[in-house]
Amino acid sequence: MSTVQEANTWAKLLERLSADRSTLVEDFLARLTSTHLYDGYDLAQEDLRRAATDTIEMLILQIGGVPLPAHLKNLPARLGERRARQGVAREVLLEAVRLDFRVLWSGLLRANGDRPADILVLHTEDVLTAVERYISEVQAAYLDELAALNRDSRVEISRAFSRLLAAGDDVATVANEVASVLRFRADAEFEVISVTVSDAERARRTIAADKSGRHFISWDFDDGTTFVRERISGTSWTTAFRHIPGGLVETTPGLQNVPSAIELARAIARHTGALNPGLSTEADVWPCIAHERLGPFLPGLHSHAVAAIDELPQPDRDRLVDTVLQFCTNGSIKETAETLFCHRNTIVNRLLRFHDLTGLDVTIPVDAARALIAIGTPLPAAHRSS
Repeated sequence: MSTVQEANTWAKLLERLSADRSTLVEDFLARLTSTHLYDGYDLAQEDLRRAATDTIEMLILQIGGVPLPAHLKNLPARLGERRARQGVAREVLLEAVRLDFRVLWSGLLRANGDRPADILVLHTEDVLTAVERYISEVQAAYLDELAALNRDSRVEISRAFSRLLAAGDDVATVANEVASVLRFRADAEFEVISVTVSDAERARRTIAADKSGRHFISWDFDDGTTFVRERISGTSWTTAFRHIPGGLVETTPGLQNVPSAIELARAIARHTGALNPGLSTEADVWPCIAHERLGPFLPGLHSHAVAAIDELPQPDRDRLVDTVLQFCTNGSIKETAETLFCHRNTIVNRLLRFHDLTGLDVTIPVDAARALIAIGTPLPAAHRSS
Protein backbone atom coordinates (compact mmCIF):
# COMPACT_ATOMS: atom_id res chain seq x y z
CA MET A 1 0.00 0.00 0.00
CA SER A 2 1.43 3.36 -1.02
CA THR A 3 1.77 6.22 1.43
CA VAL A 4 -1.08 8.08 -0.27
CA GLN A 5 -3.33 5.01 -0.21
CA GLU A 6 -2.50 4.40 3.44
CA ALA A 7 -3.31 8.02 4.34
CA ASN A 8 -6.62 7.89 2.47
CA THR A 9 -7.57 4.58 4.09
CA TRP A 10 -6.78 5.93 7.57
CA ALA A 11 -8.73 9.14 6.90
CA LYS A 12 -11.79 7.17 5.79
CA LEU A 13 -11.52 4.93 8.85
CA LEU A 14 -11.48 8.00 11.11
CA GLU A 15 -14.50 9.40 9.25
CA ARG A 16 -16.42 6.20 10.04
CA LEU A 17 -15.24 6.42 13.63
CA SER A 18 -16.40 10.04 13.89
CA ALA A 19 -19.80 9.14 12.46
CA ASP A 20 -20.12 6.59 15.29
CA ARG A 21 -19.44 9.14 18.07
CA SER A 22 -22.81 8.72 19.77
CA THR A 23 -22.14 4.98 20.14
CA LEU A 24 -18.65 5.71 21.50
CA VAL A 25 -20.10 8.05 24.12
CA GLU A 26 -22.66 5.45 25.23
CA ASP A 27 -19.88 2.83 25.36
CA PHE A 28 -17.75 5.10 27.56
CA LEU A 29 -20.64 5.84 29.93
CA ALA A 30 -21.50 2.14 30.17
CA ARG A 31 -17.89 1.23 30.97
CA LEU A 32 -17.69 4.05 33.51
CA THR A 33 -20.85 2.82 35.23
CA SER A 34 -19.65 -0.78 35.30
CA THR A 35 -16.36 0.19 36.95
CA HIS A 36 -18.15 2.12 39.75
CA LEU A 37 -15.27 4.60 39.68
CA TYR A 38 -17.46 7.60 40.39
CA ASP A 39 -19.72 5.91 42.92
CA GLY A 40 -19.94 8.12 45.99
CA TYR A 41 -19.23 11.31 44.03
CA ASP A 42 -22.02 13.81 43.33
CA LEU A 43 -21.43 14.10 39.58
CA ALA A 44 -24.41 15.01 37.42
CA GLN A 45 -25.14 12.69 34.49
CA GLU A 46 -25.21 15.74 32.18
CA ASP A 47 -21.65 16.58 33.27
CA LEU A 48 -20.39 13.05 32.52
CA ARG A 49 -22.14 12.87 29.16
CA ARG A 50 -20.95 16.31 28.02
CA ALA A 51 -17.36 15.53 29.05
CA ALA A 52 -17.47 12.18 27.23
CA THR A 53 -18.95 13.75 24.09
CA ASP A 54 -16.34 16.50 23.92
CA THR A 55 -13.47 14.15 24.80
CA ILE A 56 -14.33 11.66 22.05
CA GLU A 57 -14.65 14.46 19.49
CA MET A 58 -11.34 16.02 20.56
CA LEU A 59 -9.38 12.75 20.50
CA ILE A 60 -10.63 11.77 17.05
CA LEU A 61 -9.61 15.16 15.67
CA GLN A 62 -6.18 14.94 17.31
CA ILE A 63 -5.59 11.41 16.05
CA GLY A 64 -6.37 12.66 12.56
CA GLY A 65 -4.12 15.70 12.94
CA VAL A 66 -7.05 18.12 12.54
CA PRO A 67 -6.88 21.51 14.32
CA LEU A 68 -9.24 21.74 17.26
CA PRO A 69 -12.19 24.15 17.28
CA ALA A 70 -12.20 26.82 19.99
CA HIS A 71 -14.58 24.99 22.32
CA LEU A 72 -12.24 21.98 22.57
CA LYS A 73 -8.84 23.65 22.87
CA ASN A 74 -8.90 23.95 26.67
CA LEU A 75 -10.94 20.81 27.33
CA PRO A 76 -8.23 18.90 29.30
CA ALA A 77 -7.63 21.91 31.56
CA ARG A 78 -11.34 22.47 32.15
CA LEU A 79 -11.99 18.82 32.94
CA GLY A 80 -9.01 18.51 35.30
CA GLU A 81 -9.96 21.70 37.15
CA ARG A 82 -13.63 20.72 37.42
CA ARG A 83 -12.93 17.23 38.77
CA ALA A 84 -10.54 18.71 41.35
CA ARG A 85 -13.28 21.08 42.51
CA GLN A 86 -15.74 18.21 42.67
CA GLY A 87 -13.43 16.33 45.01
CA VAL A 88 -12.69 13.40 42.68
CA ALA A 89 -9.56 11.51 43.72
CA ARG A 90 -6.67 11.78 41.25
CA GLU A 91 -6.30 8.03 40.73
CA VAL A 92 -10.06 7.72 40.12
CA LEU A 93 -10.01 10.51 37.55
CA LEU A 94 -7.04 9.07 35.67
CA GLU A 95 -8.56 5.59 35.63
CA ALA A 96 -11.74 7.06 34.17
CA VAL A 97 -9.81 8.96 31.50
CA ARG A 98 -7.86 5.82 30.56
CA LEU A 99 -11.16 4.23 29.50
CA ASP A 100 -11.03 6.49 26.44
CA PHE A 101 -8.36 4.31 24.80
CA ARG A 102 -10.44 1.15 25.16
CA VAL A 103 -13.52 2.92 23.81
CA LEU A 104 -11.65 4.36 20.82
CA TRP A 105 -9.92 1.08 20.02
CA SER A 106 -13.21 -0.82 20.13
CA GLY A 107 -14.70 1.83 17.87
CA LEU A 108 -11.82 1.54 15.42
CA LEU A 109 -12.24 -2.23 15.28
CA ARG A 110 -15.94 -1.80 14.49
CA ALA A 111 -15.22 0.87 11.88
CA ASN A 112 -12.57 -1.33 10.24
CA GLY A 113 -14.92 -4.29 10.04
CA ASP A 114 -13.58 -7.26 8.05
CA ARG A 115 -10.87 -5.23 6.36
CA PRO A 116 -7.19 -6.08 6.95
CA ALA A 117 -5.96 -4.81 10.33
CA ASP A 118 -2.68 -3.47 8.90
CA ILE A 119 -3.94 0.12 9.02
CA LEU A 120 -4.75 -0.20 12.73
CA VAL A 121 -1.32 -1.58 13.51
CA LEU A 122 0.32 1.28 11.63
CA HIS A 123 -1.60 3.90 13.65
CA THR A 124 -1.75 2.30 17.10
CA GLU A 125 0.90 4.72 18.33
CA ASP A 126 -1.13 7.70 17.06
CA VAL A 127 -4.09 6.62 19.18
CA LEU A 128 -1.94 5.94 22.24
CA THR A 129 -0.13 9.26 21.90
CA ALA A 130 -3.36 11.25 21.70
CA VAL A 131 -4.86 9.54 24.75
CA GLU A 132 -1.65 9.73 26.80
CA ARG A 133 -1.26 13.43 26.01
CA TYR A 134 -4.84 14.00 27.09
CA ILE A 135 -4.29 12.10 30.34
CA SER A 136 -1.14 14.11 31.04
CA GLU A 137 -2.88 17.46 30.41
CA VAL A 138 -5.89 16.53 32.53
CA GLN A 139 -3.63 15.43 35.37
CA ALA A 140 -1.53 18.62 35.23
CA ALA A 141 -4.62 20.82 35.35
CA TYR A 142 -6.10 18.72 38.15
CA LEU A 143 -2.95 19.01 40.29
CA ASP A 144 -2.65 22.76 39.68
CA GLU A 145 -6.27 23.34 40.66
CA LEU A 146 -6.02 21.05 43.67
CA ALA A 147 -2.99 22.97 44.91
CA ALA A 148 -4.91 26.23 44.53
CA LEU A 149 -7.95 24.81 46.31
CA ASN A 150 -5.84 23.55 49.16
CA ARG A 151 -4.42 27.01 49.73
CA ASP A 152 -7.75 28.29 50.95
CA SER A 153 -11.24 27.20 51.85
CA ARG A 154 -12.39 26.96 48.24
CA VAL A 155 -12.12 23.18 48.27
CA GLU A 156 -14.86 22.81 50.86
CA ILE A 157 -17.04 25.41 49.17
CA SER A 158 -16.49 23.85 45.74
CA ARG A 159 -17.46 20.39 46.93
CA ALA A 160 -20.55 21.73 48.69
CA PHE A 161 -21.61 23.69 45.60
CA SER A 162 -20.99 20.67 43.38
CA ARG A 163 -23.22 18.67 45.69
CA LEU A 164 -25.94 21.33 45.43
CA LEU A 165 -25.80 21.30 41.61
CA ALA A 166 -26.08 17.50 41.50
CA ALA A 167 -28.78 17.21 44.21
CA GLY A 168 -31.72 16.66 41.85
CA ASP A 169 -34.94 15.96 43.73
CA ASP A 170 -33.13 16.32 47.07
CA VAL A 171 -32.09 19.91 46.36
CA ALA A 172 -34.18 21.43 49.18
CA THR A 173 -32.56 19.16 51.79
CA VAL A 174 -29.06 19.60 50.36
CA ALA A 175 -29.46 23.39 50.19
CA ASN A 176 -30.13 23.53 53.92
CA GLU A 177 -27.17 21.24 54.63
CA VAL A 178 -24.59 23.14 52.55
CA ALA A 179 -25.74 26.74 53.11
CA SER A 180 -23.34 27.42 55.99
CA VAL A 181 -20.40 25.91 54.09
CA LEU A 182 -21.21 28.11 51.09
CA ARG A 183 -21.48 31.11 53.41
CA PHE A 184 -24.99 31.77 52.16
CA ARG A 185 -28.35 31.94 53.90
CA ALA A 186 -30.62 29.16 52.66
CA ASP A 187 -33.64 31.47 52.58
CA ALA A 188 -31.89 34.46 50.96
CA GLU A 189 -32.61 35.84 47.49
CA PHE A 190 -29.84 35.24 44.97
CA GLU A 191 -28.51 36.93 41.84
CA VAL A 192 -27.15 34.65 39.12
CA ILE A 193 -25.25 35.55 35.96
CA SER A 194 -23.67 33.38 33.30
CA VAL A 195 -21.17 34.32 30.58
CA THR A 196 -19.74 32.28 27.73
CA VAL A 197 -16.20 30.87 27.68
CA SER A 198 -14.89 33.79 25.62
CA ASP A 199 -16.06 36.34 28.21
CA ALA A 200 -15.27 34.38 31.39
CA GLU A 201 -11.91 36.03 32.10
CA ARG A 202 -13.34 39.53 31.57
CA ALA A 203 -16.13 38.67 33.99
CA ARG A 204 -13.67 37.44 36.63
CA ARG A 205 -11.66 40.66 36.37
CA THR A 206 -14.83 42.71 36.63
CA ILE A 207 -15.94 40.97 39.81
CA ALA A 208 -12.43 41.10 41.27
CA ALA A 209 -12.51 44.88 40.84
CA ASP A 210 -15.63 45.14 43.00
CA LYS A 211 -14.52 46.99 46.11
CA SER A 212 -17.53 45.92 48.17
CA GLY A 213 -15.88 42.59 48.93
CA ARG A 214 -19.20 40.79 48.69
CA HIS A 215 -18.98 37.00 48.78
CA PHE A 216 -19.78 35.16 45.56
CA ILE A 217 -19.24 31.72 44.08
CA SER A 218 -18.11 31.10 40.50
CA TRP A 219 -18.53 27.83 38.68
CA ASP A 220 -17.08 26.77 35.34
CA PHE A 221 -19.12 24.79 32.85
CA ASP A 222 -18.06 23.66 29.40
CA ASP A 223 -20.06 26.50 27.82
CA GLY A 224 -18.96 29.26 30.19
CA THR A 225 -18.82 30.48 33.78
CA THR A 226 -21.61 31.23 36.23
CA PHE A 227 -21.45 33.58 39.23
CA VAL A 228 -23.82 33.48 42.23
CA ARG A 229 -24.21 35.85 45.15
CA GLU A 230 -26.87 36.85 47.64
CA ARG A 231 -28.99 39.70 46.34
CA ILE A 232 -29.10 42.97 48.23
CA SER A 233 -32.05 45.24 47.50
CA GLY A 234 -31.12 48.20 45.34
CA THR A 235 -27.98 46.63 43.88
CA SER A 236 -27.40 44.64 40.72
CA TRP A 237 -24.58 43.19 38.65
CA THR A 238 -26.00 44.87 35.56
CA THR A 239 -23.96 48.04 36.10
CA ALA A 240 -20.64 46.22 36.47
CA PHE A 241 -21.44 43.99 33.49
CA ARG A 242 -22.69 46.69 31.13
CA HIS A 243 -19.97 45.80 28.59
CA ILE A 244 -20.03 42.01 29.02
CA PRO A 245 -22.82 40.01 27.34
CA GLY A 246 -24.35 37.26 29.40
CA GLY A 247 -27.46 35.86 31.06
CA LEU A 248 -28.96 37.36 34.22
CA VAL A 249 -31.49 35.89 36.65
CA GLU A 250 -31.83 38.81 39.00
CA THR A 251 -34.06 37.41 41.74
CA THR A 252 -33.94 33.78 42.80
CA PRO A 253 -35.76 33.00 46.07
CA GLY A 254 -33.90 30.47 48.20
CA LEU A 255 -30.69 28.51 47.74
CA GLN A 256 -32.64 25.46 46.61
CA ASN A 257 -33.68 27.33 43.44
CA VAL A 258 -30.14 28.38 42.49
CA PRO A 259 -29.39 25.27 40.35
CA SER A 260 -32.44 25.90 38.15
CA ALA A 261 -31.59 29.62 37.99
CA ILE A 262 -28.10 28.69 36.80
CA GLU A 263 -29.53 26.57 33.99
CA LEU A 264 -31.74 29.48 32.94
CA ALA A 265 -28.85 31.97 33.08
CA ARG A 266 -26.74 29.64 30.90
CA ALA A 267 -29.57 29.34 28.37
CA ILE A 268 -29.93 33.12 28.24
CA ALA A 269 -26.17 33.57 27.80
CA ARG A 270 -26.11 31.14 24.87
CA HIS A 271 -28.62 33.30 23.00
CA THR A 272 -27.33 36.73 23.96
CA GLY A 273 -24.20 36.93 21.82
CA ALA A 274 -23.61 40.37 20.36
CA LEU A 275 -27.22 41.50 20.65
CA ASN A 276 -26.67 43.25 23.93
CA PRO A 277 -23.51 44.93 25.25
CA GLY A 278 -24.49 43.86 28.77
CA LEU A 279 -26.58 41.25 30.51
CA SER A 280 -29.81 39.91 29.02
CA THR A 281 -32.76 38.49 30.91
CA GLU A 282 -35.30 35.80 30.20
CA ALA A 283 -37.67 38.48 28.90
CA ASP A 284 -35.10 39.46 26.26
CA VAL A 285 -34.46 36.06 24.71
CA TRP A 286 -37.43 33.91 25.68
CA PRO A 287 -38.40 33.27 22.02
CA CYS A 288 -34.96 31.71 21.46
CA ILE A 289 -35.23 29.52 24.55
CA ALA A 290 -38.78 28.50 23.67
CA HIS A 291 -37.68 27.71 20.11
CA GLU A 292 -34.76 25.63 21.43
CA ARG A 293 -36.81 23.69 24.00
CA LEU A 294 -40.06 23.26 22.06
CA GLY A 295 -38.50 22.56 18.66
CA PRO A 296 -37.99 18.82 19.26
CA PHE A 297 -41.60 18.45 20.46
CA LEU A 298 -43.25 20.74 17.91
CA PRO A 299 -41.17 20.30 14.75
CA GLY A 300 -44.07 21.40 12.57
CA LEU A 301 -44.27 24.83 14.16
CA HIS A 302 -41.10 26.13 12.53
CA SER A 303 -41.48 24.31 9.22
CA HIS A 304 -45.08 25.42 8.64
CA ALA A 305 -44.78 28.94 9.99
CA VAL A 306 -41.40 30.03 8.72
CA ALA A 307 -40.58 27.92 5.67
CA ALA A 308 -42.25 30.40 3.35
CA ILE A 309 -40.38 33.45 4.63
CA ASP A 310 -37.11 31.52 4.66
CA GLU A 311 -37.46 31.25 0.88
CA LEU A 312 -37.53 35.03 0.47
CA PRO A 313 -34.40 36.95 -0.59
CA GLN A 314 -32.43 37.76 2.55
CA PRO A 315 -33.13 41.56 2.55
CA ASP A 316 -36.88 40.92 2.19
CA ARG A 317 -36.85 38.29 4.90
CA ASP A 318 -34.90 40.52 7.30
CA ARG A 319 -37.29 43.44 6.79
CA LEU A 320 -40.32 41.21 7.31
CA VAL A 321 -38.93 39.57 10.44
CA ASP A 322 -37.75 42.90 11.89
CA THR A 323 -41.22 44.33 11.40
CA VAL A 324 -42.90 41.35 13.09
CA LEU A 325 -40.48 41.45 16.03
CA GLN A 326 -40.90 45.20 16.51
CA PHE A 327 -44.67 44.95 16.35
CA CYS A 328 -44.73 42.06 18.81
CA THR A 329 -42.81 44.12 21.36
CA ASN A 330 -45.25 47.03 21.36
CA GLY A 331 -48.47 45.98 19.62
CA SER A 332 -48.63 49.36 17.91
CA ILE A 333 -48.58 50.01 14.17
CA LYS A 334 -47.74 53.65 14.83
CA GLU A 335 -44.82 52.95 17.18
CA THR A 336 -43.45 50.20 14.91
CA ALA A 337 -43.54 52.59 11.95
CA GLU A 338 -41.71 55.29 13.91
CA THR A 339 -39.05 52.84 15.12
CA LEU A 340 -38.41 51.45 11.62
CA PHE A 341 -38.75 54.87 9.92
CA CYS A 342 -41.56 53.61 7.70
CA HIS A 343 -45.05 54.76 6.80
CA ARG A 344 -47.72 53.00 8.85
CA ASN A 345 -49.20 51.55 5.63
CA THR A 346 -45.84 49.88 4.96
CA ILE A 347 -46.03 48.18 8.35
CA VAL A 348 -49.63 47.08 7.74
CA ASN A 349 -48.67 45.65 4.35
CA ARG A 350 -45.71 43.75 5.82
CA LEU A 351 -47.85 42.22 8.56
CA LEU A 352 -50.44 41.22 5.97
CA ARG A 353 -47.72 39.64 3.86
CA PHE A 354 -46.41 37.73 6.89
CA HIS A 355 -49.96 36.50 7.46
CA ASP A 356 -50.30 35.42 3.83
CA LEU A 357 -46.98 33.54 3.92
CA THR A 358 -47.27 31.87 7.32
CA GLY A 359 -50.94 31.82 8.21
CA LEU A 360 -50.11 33.70 11.44
CA ASP A 361 -51.83 37.00 12.23
CA VAL A 362 -49.53 38.65 14.78
CA THR A 363 -52.26 41.11 15.79
CA ILE A 364 -53.80 38.08 17.55
CA PRO A 365 -51.83 37.29 20.75
CA VAL A 366 -51.75 33.50 20.34
CA ASP A 367 -50.51 33.84 16.74
CA ALA A 368 -47.93 36.41 17.85
CA ALA A 369 -46.57 33.97 20.45
CA ARG A 370 -46.40 31.16 17.88
CA ALA A 371 -44.61 33.46 15.42
CA LEU A 372 -41.99 34.52 17.98
CA ILE A 373 -41.30 30.91 18.97
CA ALA A 374 -41.12 29.77 15.35
CA ILE A 375 -38.71 32.56 14.36
CA GLY A 376 -36.61 32.00 17.49
CA THR A 377 -34.94 35.42 17.34
CA PRO A 378 -34.26 37.70 20.34
CA LEU A 379 -36.53 40.68 20.76
CA PRO A 380 -35.28 44.07 19.52
CA ALA A 381 -32.85 45.63 21.99
CA ALA A 382 -34.61 48.98 22.07
CA HIS A 383 -37.76 47.39 23.43
CA ARG A 384 -36.32 44.92 25.91
CA SER A 385 -37.39 44.97 29.49
CA SER A 386 -35.11 47.05 31.67
